[in-house]
Amino acid sequence: MCGDWSNIAAVAVELPPSGVQTVTTPATAYNGSYTVSWTASDGAATYELQESANGGSWTLVQNTAARSLAISGKPTGSYGYRVRACNPVGCTGYSATATTAVVYPPTAAPSLSAPARVGPGSIGIGWNAIAGATRYTLQESANGAAWVTLLDGNATSYATPARGVGSYAYRVAACNGAGCGSWSGNAGVTVVSAPTLEPVINAPGWVNVRDYAFSWSTPANTEYFILQESANGAGWVTLLADGRTSAAVGRDNGSYAYRVQACNFVGCGPWSGIATVNVVLPPPATSFYIATWLTTRRPPYQVQCEAGWREVPGATEYQLESGGGGERLYTGPYGYVNARGGAYCAHSYRVRACNAGGCSAWTADYPVTTGVLSDE
Repeated sequence: MCGDWSNIAAVAVELPPSGVQTVTTPATAYNGSYTVSWTASDGAATYELQESANGGSWTLVQNTAARSLAISGKPTGSYGYRVRACNPVGCTGYSATATTAVVYPPTAAPSLSAPARVGPGSIGIGWNAIAGATRYTLQESANGAAWVTLLDGNATSYATPARGVGSYAYRVAACNGAGCGSWSGNAGVTVVSAPTLEPVINAPGWVNVRDYAFSWSTPANTEYFILQESANGAGWVTLLADGRTSAAVGRDNGSYAYRVQACNFVGCGPWSGIATVNVVLPPPATSFYIATWLTTRRPPYQVQCEAGWREVPGATEYQLESGGGGERLYTGPYGYVNARGGAYCAHSYRVRACNAGGCSAWTADYPVTTGVLSDE
């Protein structure tokens, strides 16, 4: 026979949480703000969330019943997250790691390169790559107007559409999903045309010396000049192609035509008007070959005087004087004088050759040879 039953004792059985969580976090987080979340686990009282910064050791960042964590202010880097569910009996294993890359706008500005001066047409612009940039924004300001975006893409160079004469400024910024860094310094490009105006030549109409000079004006956008000469109607010959605005030449008698055009790296403008210089040099010196003074033997006395000198190239007239320049005896085109009477008589002579350019030097005084004139 048995006695009465004891009181009934109830035993509660609790097991560790079941299952492994799945962590969700963005692959990329811009400017350091993002949320980490994970799935629930049956029987979990709390969840332990750990973080590994840039591959370092794991650190507990949250141990609560919540199933997410909002994060802000994270510096640039790579952050891994794992979680496990726990209760008083135990914990699950850790979940697989989920990683987030924290990205901020690029901190450096590109260095922009562009030509200082170009002709009308496309302008080529380039810049260096910046760490952390996934795209670049290129802007243009034409002739001081507002900035206009030409490119917003992943490139480090750009060729503009054709640009006309004017002044253009360019700037570029490195960007990514978090935003853009600071602008580069401005690069200025001047688009110029070939000179559109012809130079104006300032030259003497005629000279009586071999060496002479002339000059010309400088139209806008000129970098150098081409000067050409035509001697006595012959073909044009280039004398210079440089930045000078004047020229000095030495020429003999003749007619010399000049023209000049203004040029730059784009091309050349129209030719100037033609300036002609006539060179008329004084003739060379002449010399006597005869000078006589003849008289009759007996009264009434008669006199005949003659003088002759060599004709020289370029002379248009000769000037005959008595020795020492006492009296002008003849001015004319001939190289010989002869007359009865005292018209050309002197004890000595001097002569010089002349033309429109001037006169040669006087000869030395040439003595007269006396003789007897036949009586008639």
